[in-house]
Amino acid sequence: MNLTETKAQYELTFQQFKEKEDLAGMVQSWARMVDILWAEWEDCTQLDDWIDELNNLRQLINAQKRQDLLPHLAKGAFAALSIRRMEHPDFAFWERINLQSLEGKLPIEERLIRSLQCMIHYTWGVGDQPRASLVLDYINIIFRHDNSSGMVQCIYHVCSATYQYWFDPDPQACPATVNEGLALSKTLALPHWDVPMLNVALFHACSGEQYKLATAYLEALGERLDEHSRTHDYAIYYHFKAYLAWLDGNHDAALFAAEKALDIATKTGFSFSPVYYTLAVAQILASLGRHAEALRYVGKCRKTAHRYKSSNIGCMAYIIGASIALNANRPWMAKRYLRVAADLGPARQYQRLPWVRQRDMECLSQLQVASDIDGNALSNLFNPPVNSVKREKCRVTTLGKLKIKTNTGHTPSSRKLPKIPLTLLLHLVAAGKDGLNRSELVERIWPDTDEEKGNHRLKTTLYRLRGLLGGDSAIKQYQGVLSLDPEYCLVDSWEFEKQCEAARSGNMHNAVSAVALFRGTFDDGLADSGSLRCYRIHLERAYAELVPLLAAHYQTNAQPAKALELYRKALDLDPLNDDFCINLIKLLDEFGYKAEIQKTLIRCRASRMSELSLDLPAPVLKYCREFVAKNRRHDDDNT
Repeated sequence: MNLTETKAQYELTFQQFKEKEDLAGMVQSWARMVDILWAEWEDCTQLDDWIDELNNLRQLINAQKRQDLLPHLAKGAFAALSIRRMEHPDFAFWERINLQSLEGKLPIEERLIRSLQCMIHYTWGVGDQPRASLVLDYINIIFRHDNSSGMVQCIYHVCSATYQYWFDPDPQACPATVNEGLALSKTLALPHWDVPMLNVALFHACSGEQYKLATAYLEALGERLDEHSRTHDYAIYYHFKAYLAWLDGNHDAALFAAEKALDIATKTGFSFSPVYYTLAVAQILASLGRHAEALRYVGKCRKTAHRYKSSNIGCMAYIIGASIALNANRPWMAKRYLRVAADLGPARQYQRLPWVRQRDMECLSQLQVASDIDGNALSNLFNPPVNSVKREKCRVTTLGKLKIKTNTGHTPSSRKLPKIPLTLLLHLVAAGKDGLNRSELVERIWPDTDEEKGNHRLKTTLYRLRGLLGGDSAIKQYQGVLSLDPEYCLVDSWEFEKQCEAARSGNMHNAVSAVALFRGTFDDGLADSGSLRCYRIHLERAYAELVPLLAAHYQTNAQPAKALELYRKALDLDPLNDDFCINLIKLLDEFGYKAEIQKTLIRCRASRMSELSLDLPAPVLKYCREFVAKNRRHDDDNT
């Protein structure tokens, strides 16, 4: 008998018991029907008709004084209301009865399913750490008493990992539990539990911006999906497809996937999962520069969180709203959101939140301190315990003079450091987080050396470079590919590229950050290969694109003095850039700084003759002639 036939049978059975006024039979068939709908997760709106029967069943139980039936009814009542009607007036009553039944002498499987339902509600639903901890204690007791069942082992890992994501400060706890659980489900041939485990693993990896790890988990999730998968499993898949695209800067693809996930979850009728996907859509819209639209989505989620009395969804909505407001150059609004988030008492319990970039968390942390907002309320999110996270131990500065700063202090500048290890470092920086194959590195640095000698030189140079960076963990190696570990090394050019990408979407806060980071590109003497010259040109072009974008923003907002200072700095960094020269002269002309215009022209001409043996280009010379002619007319008029 398939599920459709089974549901029809239970519905018929319930009606038959109802006609006979058999209360025990009604409760039993009602509970079984809700169990099927809850486990199926296909169309939770089907629960509504059964929820409507709850009040009648409770009245019959009270009339017939059959309070012994309440625990049997509470399981389905709690599950149905937590999915569809968290604001139901009787929800607290059924929740209390259900929690009490966990301590009773029910079969292990029954207690497990109830515990799973409770854990889903107390983590993803409302973020209630004390009750989630209580439920986890029940599960641990069951696991210690009898873990011979595969179902016990899988539910134990699902619930433990979910609790660890939200409330455990140890960043390794959740992925370790998931990996152990996935290995168990494979051994026990119980793939049904893989999707909820991969869901929490992806939340953890994406929240920590662990792109490679999240990609591996998403691939594993995709392999589990087939024509028999639940509809909501596809919503989970599209949600994290959107998350990874967003982290990668592919915002159009991210929006498409996030809206698909939201559409699926909305149709399946869940009460809280569409809120997560709505917040995802909001952040992506903000990254596309559609800030007002994004904040409207956040506003809907805030209202939902208030209606459901959900502190974690509320905290997410306000923190995400603050990050969007800050990136939209509305610090006053970001402060207001932060204050409300800090006033949410349970907010201090959360260790991490999805859909907030780590760089935005840092900016919000600074805003919190500057605004004198309660520092303890959001301390776990803004200032995770030092011993619980993998902090970077060195900072690599490539924009301007190459420098390496370790946790022991500064090392000498690039003039005194060994050239070959620094050249290797720059190749790894230019390769990005994906890194380069060992053989390719040998070819780029020692093109005239045979394979054996090149590998020996690479091994020696790696040893020296790791020493300069402060430890072996600075450089990762996986299947012959070498890369800098972004969790260990903070690279300024990588951060510059991130900020530029965000600035292209219209986030001027990021444009300001990017301009502040850029101090020129790395030393000429170290960029003697084609790949490094290409990377240098890539950074210079990004800066050249960013400066007029930010200057136009300043002028639109009646801040011409800031635009002037921006072009002064830009021309200092790149005196051969014709656009910088022309735009600076135009602004100087507007301010009436004639003497500085003459000095600027002389300097630009000298730089071009020295570097290129060429005079100023035709557009600049034309503007100069027009400037001179205009000033002569002005002088004649005054005479």
